[in-house]
This record gives sequence, structure tokens and C-alpha cells, in this order.
Amino acid sequence: MDHEPFTTKTEMKKEINTKLILAVSVILLAFTNAVTYFLFLAKNSEYKAAIGDSEKQLMAIPSIVDAMFQHVYYDGDSIQSTLTAKHYNRSGRLLAEVKTGELLKDEKVVLFLSTNTCSACAEGEINQIQDLSEKIGKDKVVVIADFPLHEQREWSLRFDGSGYYEIAKEHLGLKGSPSGETPVVMLTENGRIKTSFVVGQQTSAFAKEFHEYLSDHFKAAK
Repeated sequence: MDHEPFTTKTEMKKEINTKLILAVSVILLAFTNAVTYFLFLAKNSEYKAAIGDSEKQLMAIPSIVDAMFQHVYYDGDSIQSTLTAKHYNRSGRLLAEVKTGELLKDEKVVLFLSTNTCSACAEGEINQIQDLSEKIGKDKVVVIADFPLHEQREWSLRFDGSGYYEIAKEHLGLKGSPSGETPVVMLTENGRIKTSFVVGQQTSAFAKEFHEYLSDHFKAAK
């Protein structure tokens, strides 16, 4: 009676190796699929987050546009020439008093800070106005506040040797000024506001461009 030949050890090893290779391949394939799936989820989350950010930005556009057009309240108006402006140095010492008509003679860049001014907006604008004064000349830049700025040492010490001015009249006596909760940068000529920029939380990112415009304006005038 014939018997089927027994499987040799070599053949058994080959069969085991084949099964191991197959098992490892299946594990690697499963691992690769899992990694791909998790990467997809991550990308999908990033995509959703990006879409969410875009929607928020789109919803913010109307309020940004509204903030950008706040300057129309100031442009064309004139700062009263009879207001008394008290000149303080950065240490808060009173230096002199002058009428706004004399202070704002010829072309000037005016940074106006009001009582309820946003602190973060004011601090950023004070830094930028100092840089601008170095470019166009300190005699061309005037900082005016309608509150006792000299008592706010954390602000007053930020100014250079030119100091700043204080007046008792709210909002510079301007007729159509809004709430006054944000700093305003103005280009004036003999007290008349030729153009301006209201620096708020929604517009501060664009303030640099306005400063560059002012810098170019005074360079061209030389």
C-alpha cells in the first residue's frame, strides 16, 4: 500500500515563513490604513476649522467696514483755535500753555486720546506715532488728550522729550465726533482736519498703512 510522502522540515519552514510574511503584510496594511484614516480625520478637522475661521471673518466684515468709515465724523471739521492746551513733559511736569490755533499752525499730525480710549489701542498707537515723529520731524507731531494724561504715568512715560498736550474740552470740541473710545490720528492744516484714521480693535491692523501715507505725504512736501 502506497503512502503519501511525509512533509520535509524544509517544506514546513517554507510554509511557516510564508504564513508569517502574509501575517506581517496584513498587519502592516491594517496599520497603514489606520494611519491614513487618522490623517484624514486630522485634515478634515483642520478643514472644518479653516471654514469656521473664514465664516467668522466674513461675519466680521460689516463691523470692520463700519469702523473704517468712522473717519468721516472728523474729516473736514476744524479743531477750535481758542482752546487752551497745557504742555507737559513725559514726567508729568507742566511746561507751558498755548492756544490750539498756535499749536496747530501749518500742517500737523495730531494723535488725539480721549477719556475712554481703549488702552491696548492707545499703547500701540503711541508707539507708532513716536516712530512717525522720528521720520517726519517731532515738530510735525502733536499728541493731545482731553483728560489728565499726566496722571497716567504708564502712558505719559512712553512719550519722548516733546511731551504732550492736555485740553479741557471733550473731543476737541468737534461737532460730529463719535464716542471717543478709540484714538484718532489726524492730518490737520491750521486746525482743519484734512484726513483722519480712527484706531480701534478692528482697524489697528490697517494703522501702519495710514502712518506710511503720512510719512510719504511729508516727504513729498519737502
